[in-house]
This record gives sequence, structure tokens and C-alpha cells, in this order.
Amino acid sequence: MGACTLSRHTVLLLTALLSACSYKFSAKNVFPDGPARTIALMAQKNDLPEQLPSNLKSGINRVGRYDLTPLLWSVKSDNITPHTIGILIRNGANEFYYSKTQLTSPILHSLKYGPFDEFSVIVKSSRNINRYQENDQGYEPTILFSAAVYGDVQKVELLVRSGAKLDIRNDFGQTPLLHSLPGNLSTIMALLKAGADPKARDKNGNDICELLSHVTHPARQAELAAVRKQLRTEGVNCESANALRRSNLRNGSKRPSG
Repeated sequence: MGACTLSRHTVLLLTALLSACSYKFSAKNVFPDGPARTIALMAQKNDLPEQLPSNLKSGINRVGRYDLTPLLWSVKSDNITPHTIGILIRNGANEFYYSKTQLTSPILHSLKYGPFDEFSVIVKSSRNINRYQENDQGYEPTILFSAAVYGDVQKVELLVRSGAKLDIRNDFGQTPLLHSLPGNLSTIMALLKAGADPKARDKNGNDICELLSHVTHPARQAELAAVRKQLRTEGVNCESANALRRSNLRNGSKRPSG
């Protein structure tokens, strides 16, 4: 009986916490008044017109409580459809607004947590997919860099098809290919097939072969071999490059020649 009572109390407590959390981020609480509140309430019902009235547009990028704009609030809400999110962007909502409180932007949050159809709408509605991200992080200047790290191949391929620049550089001289995590072999392959420069080096002289040299798990070797095969078709032999790198390191040189 005691265990059952405790379980019931736990459920009631969790329900209360979820209810409080839900209220905290409700449209009426985040946007207490004005056009932003009206936009959020309409978005909540997925009842936004394709063209917002002029008297509402002043609220499209208004920052409410918790450093949320109507678009960022919508992306973080589970019940708002991709179609509604697309309407917000087409009416001027800033998909790159970076919230220092939430530590994300609408497009970045959707990349990491949103379904593909939502991210697709944001990308296709964006006015400049190569825009520098407002968080001003030197290692992820554009959304493709973030996508390369996150490793969702479908979203990476969508960005490339939508015109994301493959060989743009970050503050460390990395391209999105060189910024990929070593474990994201599918992403690396997708970027290579899309035309990313396989011979690019960062400011420290590191290339794609250096990145791949850190993939050592036995279960990844077949996938790694496929990536290296793709590189050989593009004139990059990682086996030779790594052997040369080891030789240079033995001789006191940190950067491979060439």
C-alpha cells in the first residue's frame, strides 16, 4: 500500500510540474500583450493567414519572456505545424534569431530536435541559408557547419540542395567537411559526393585523412573503407597521407608536405 501511495503522489507531483511548465511557456504568459501575443495565439491554433495584416507584422520578431520570439516559441512547441512555421518566416520572422537564454535559434533548434518536414519548411522559406549564425560562434558560422556536427544526413543533403556553401571556412580554417565529427561517416560521405573539397586543410594543416584516422572502432571499418574509396576517386589517398604524416611526426614536423 505504501509503495502504491508513493507512486500516486509521484504521479501527481509530476503532473503538477508539467502543468506549471506548460503554463510558463504558454502563449499568454510568454507574450503578455500586443501583436506578438496575437500571432502566438493564432499560431497555437495553426490558424495564421498566409499574409499577416500590417498591424500584426510589428510583432513578428518581438522578444517576449524567456527571450523567445513567436517563431522560436513556435518551433519549441509540439503542436504547431510546419505549415504555420513557414508562414511566420515568409512574413518576416527571423529564423536565425539567437536566444541567449534558450541558447538556440529557430533553425538550430529544428536542426537538432525537429522533424525533417519542419526543418525542410524553415530551410525552403529562408531568405539566406548561408547567413552567419547570430550566436557568432567562430567554429559554426553557418547552419551547414552545425548540421555537419549533428550528423543528420537527410538534413545535410537538404541544405546542400538548397544552396548551402560547401567550402566556406570558419575561424579555424575548417570547411563543413573538416568540421564533421569523425563518427559522422555518412555525413562526410554526403558532403564529399556533393562536391566538398577533399583536399582542404584547416589552419593547422589538418585534412580529411587526419579526421578519419580517429575512426578506430571495428564496427565502423567497412563504412570507413567506403569513405576512403570515395576519396581515392577524388585523388586523395589516406593510407599514403597517414603514412607520410607519421613519418613527418617522427622527423619532428607536425604538418604533412603538399
